[in-house]
Amino acid sequence: METNVIVKPNSPYFTTGRERIFRSNKDYVGHDVIYREDDNLQLGVVSKDYSVISHREAIQPVEDALNLLGLKHRFDFKLDRGGAKMFARAHMIDAEFDPASVTGIPNTAFNGKTNQDIFTPMIRVQNAYDKSRPFAVDFGVLRLWCLNGAVVYHNIERTTIKHIGDVNLDKIGDFIHRNIAATIKGMSDFYVKANQTSGHDILQQLIISQEISERIKKLAILQLSGFGKATYSMTGEKRKTQKLESFEPSEEFSMYLLYNLLTKISSHESRSGAMREGTDNQIAKLFEV
Repeated sequence: METNVIVKPNSPYFTTGRERIFRSNKDYVGHDVIYREDDNLQLGVVSKDYSVISHREAIQPVEDALNLLGLKHRFDFKLDRGGAKMFARAHMIDAEFDPASVTGIPNTAFNGKTNQDIFTPMIRVQNAYDKSRPFAVDFGVLRLWCLNGAVVYHNIERTTIKHIGDVNLDKIGDFIHRNIAATIKGMSDFYVKANQTSGHDILQQLIISQEISERIKKLAILQLSGFGKATYSMTGEKRKTQKLESFEPSEEFSMYLLYNLLTKISSHESRSGAMREGTDNQIAKLFEV
């Protein structure tokens, strides 16, 4: 890295130094300290066998693979603890698609208004200098489904590299090449299928699912009240807890309508990003996205 390059505070492209600890707490003697060279901030204490992967090295194979494929993309970054941890996302702008353009069916909410519903294939990169996480790359799709900016992320494939021994970053490029075309086509095929398939069978699986909360199930059934009748039972010590037992359909509805509804409810009801992502992943498994 050139010395005259100015690194912005939120940029991952800073250089690091590594020095052996000789006199300190006895637990750390013989370990190395990793620090930023621009401000000497300590990023982590690691063993002598720890292989440092810089944030630049973590991002570069993703950048190279996307450039080789000719895919226009945009990176954004998040740094924690002064840069000890990095989380980066590469949005593949050229590969965005609107399911309505694929299926020919407009995206509509239950109130009859047109919804935004755009998919952007995305690669996420995480790395750390403090041993808190491995170098990992996952591939998925970011779904912007509401004009208020609400998004859902579906993780599809993931690969990790440990910071130990000889680190080979070449497999990252192979991982991206292997998954990118299949993922884009897979999401397109899913939306065609989802609009042509009844949602009744998936709804029955949802009812017995242990991974998706009762509240989300009840809210979904409430929205589907025009398509059938739900049956509940009372459970708990004082039988005051209402549990969804079954749903008898009286009218057809598509798998896409149910999927769209569940992801919307999840995004509004989940209290944290981690909880929302966990629920969204369970929904994706249910629908085999």
